[in-house]
Amino acid sequence: MLSFVAAFCLSPFCCGQTSEASALVLKGHYPVYGMALRPGGKQVAVASYDLEVYDLETGKLVFHSASSGRRIVYSHDGKWLATVQVMMGMLDTHGTVTVWDADTFEQKHRVGGIEAFFAPDSKKLITISGYAHFQKAKPPTYAFLDLASGKATASELSLDPAFRGLWHGDREGRLLEMDMDGKLLFQRIWSQKQPEALVAACSAETGKLVAIPKDVKTRPIFQTHVSADGSRYLQGSRVRPIVRQTRSNKEVCTLEAPPDSEGSRGGQLHQFSPDSTKIFGLTHERRGPNKLLVWDSQTGKLEPNAHEFKAKISHLGLLRKGQDELLMFAADERGVVQIIDPKASKVIRRLREGGHRDGVHCVDFSPDGKLIASGDRDGHVLLWDARDGKQLREFETHERNWCLKFRPKSNELGGGGFKGVAIWDVSSGKIVRRLGDDFFQKIAFAPDGELLAASAPRIGVSVWSLADNKLLRVLPGKELRIEDLCFSPDGQALATCGSDGLVHLWNPRTGETVRSFESEIQKKTKRPRRLERLAFFPDGSKIIAEDDIGVLTCWETATGRELFWYQQGRGRSALALCPDGKRLAYGSSSGLVVERDVETGKLVRTLKGHRQTVPSLAYDAAGNRLATASWDGDIRIWSVAP
Repeated sequence: MLSFVAAFCLSPFCCGQTSEASALVLKGHYPVYGMALRPGGKQVAVASYDLEVYDLETGKLVFHSASSGRRIVYSHDGKWLATVQVMMGMLDTHGTVTVWDADTFEQKHRVGGIEAFFAPDSKKLITISGYAHFQKAKPPTYAFLDLASGKATASELSLDPAFRGLWHGDREGRLLEMDMDGKLLFQRIWSQKQPEALVAACSAETGKLVAIPKDVKTRPIFQTHVSADGSRYLQGSRVRPIVRQTRSNKEVCTLEAPPDSEGSRGGQLHQFSPDSTKIFGLTHERRGPNKLLVWDSQTGKLEPNAHEFKAKISHLGLLRKGQDELLMFAADERGVVQIIDPKASKVIRRLREGGHRDGVHCVDFSPDGKLIASGDRDGHVLLWDARDGKQLREFETHERNWCLKFRPKSNELGGGGFKGVAIWDVSSGKIVRRLGDDFFQKIAFAPDGELLAASAPRIGVSVWSLADNKLLRVLPGKELRIEDLCFSPDGQALATCGSDGLVHLWNPRTGETVRSFESEIQKKTKRPRRLERLAFFPDGSKIIAEDDIGVLTCWETATGRELFWYQQGRGRSALALCPDGKRLAYGSSSGLVVERDVETGKLVRTLKGHRQTVPSLAYDAAGNRLATASWDGDIRIWSVAP
């Protein structure tokens, strides 16, 4: 999904100006932890790193907040929305419960707690306290928050001291469940004497235990889901899910394994239907799409597959639209959400389409400035329209990509990663050629698009002829630890820099060293400073490089004479030289993007918006726009016209 934060800002920046908002944000997506359907069925809330509320009929985003959590729930009358954020430390587990007005999205209450449920009358919120991670700690206790007055009252009753909540080993499943009537809470617990996961039921009004489980030998539970009537619960394990009785933990049935699959998966991928007669889940395929499965909850017999997904599903849940009406949501590994009608076996709405699930590691403008390519840490490569931010396509997967570059005078995109260099056809998104099989961290195309150079820590710099995909030669550099490389504007020289603190110019076809540059500071101190980034000026007359402590040095290409240097400071993570040769932009580990005058080092502007490290940035051909990629999952396009 794309999120437009602001319209294009066409007014020029003044010197030293700070920009708080970028022109366009290509919004990244994070894993989905849960969803809740507002009673009435008109809105659906998504819990991720952020809180998002969508109109279910149109699919439009109606509310967004950076405050979210791994648990989200609506009150029974639909007037309140609660999110729970849990923090697990070395010694204790604690959390914060935020209560929102579901109509205005105004924050009404914030209280401590690691879990929350609304009482059946929607007038109180039941919260459960955190606990300490040592054996004799008190078990979690209950509190009741009056939603009208905001006053919280602690319950005198809590779980039996012989039991504690099971948090360790919880991978995906929810820790607590409430029955459909809102009268019982079900909690996974483990005994201090019997360290195996069981399920206990307690009153939602008083917190008093009404069913104490008996010690049984069972596999560790990685997920539990209680039926609406409260009589049974589903125990998810690494092998096959088991249905057990709530009060006795007696086994009812084991879910039948799906045919021609690698087995069904535990976690949050199995749930009871609202009438408790069916269980929904997924196959877990290492290759190929997931399939939606339906079991009879009494016998464990498998019914025919209801739906096949195109992408790998990481989260499955049920949304109750009424007493008997049921919708299903499925979130894939990229955070894209689909709303499904399980009876008709069709997708009725897609939410959060597109975007990166994880931090964006590299970004590049196409030569004509119309397209942007981006790659994240999970290996996904996306193509965007640079003008309106529309996602055009996703490329065929090539593992994690450390560097992306458009090939000049061609309709191709290159990427370096752990499995060599991949080159995609931009129109189809398919890989059309692969070069090498080593880990290539940086790549560069010659200006005419005929040569490709790529650096690998173990072998140095490889140079290929793209006309016949032939490896021309490998330049020495294994012992130098090459950090960056680029071709000169005329394509006659290839520049590299690395751990020896020198900039080397090579003839890319013969492998001969043309010239090497060394800073005056390094000559005097005789201590190599690792050079991490470099770039040619547009006319090729000068070359700049930055070392690991933020010192930028400029040399004359023809003579190797040092022209100037200045200190930029530590914490730099990326560098890009503007096509006009007058400005350069830095990414930083704090998320700030800084643009400076090349020769004087004078601050031109500071761009604020990213929340994490900016490992890659690129100017368009005209130098009027700057694309920045960040580990926060976003790509921002800034208007930086002089």
